[in-house]
Amino acid sequence: MIDNNQKYHLLIKDLTTFLNPSKYIVVGSVATLATTKKLGYSREIHDLDIILDQSQLKTLEDYLEKNGYTKSTFINKRMPFYKSLMNESSKRYLRFERNQIFVDILITEFTQRRKGFTRFELYPNIFAVVPERNIINEEFTTLDTNLKYVIMRFLNETLGRFVTYKKGQRLEDLRHLEQLVDKSSFKGILKESRFYIGPIPVKIPLFLVK
Repeated sequence: MIDNNQKYHLLIKDLTTFLNPSKYIVVGSVATLATTKKLGYSREIHDLDIILDQSQLKTLEDYLEKNGYTKSTFINKRMPFYKSLMNESSKRYLRFERNQIFVDILITEFTQRRKGFTRFELYPNIFAVVPERNIINEEFTTLDTNLKYVIMRFLNETLGRFVTYKKGQRLEDLRHLEQLVDKSSFKGILKESRFYIGPIPVKIPLFLVK
């Protein structure tokens, strides 16, 4: 019998056959565990998280609905800004589900704000401008280990302070991912990257992520 983790890996393999590799980024459990498997660290995958450029939505939506997935939203009351996010939940923060397999899709727009840097929404109402060289495509498009760690630490040091749901799992993922990080590269990426909550720029002091 195929377990849930295998189902998610087969699903992302299917999706990468038709999605434009420069117009989506896989994040969350699937991306993290693809990296930490080098350490022998794994756990159960609960969903597939995809940041998706608007231009790819119809293609992905058609595929999932054709294959029996039902559409709703991943926005819930545990999330900060819940009420305001609900206004766009049916258009931009989508969840597709079939037989307890969940695909959570954040619809955004990939733009180049300055040469060599891409801007996208990485969580509802939180934006990142990051070096393009650290967005990689191997099995699927994702962030390289150092940028993945920067993003996870950023979210953990901001919204993560107010979200207790799965906090232990998040910290365990971070602990294992940290073992694979090049600390000098990580700090360089953190200095180059820019983060925003809405229009407000946010900077993480290096001492918080040493």
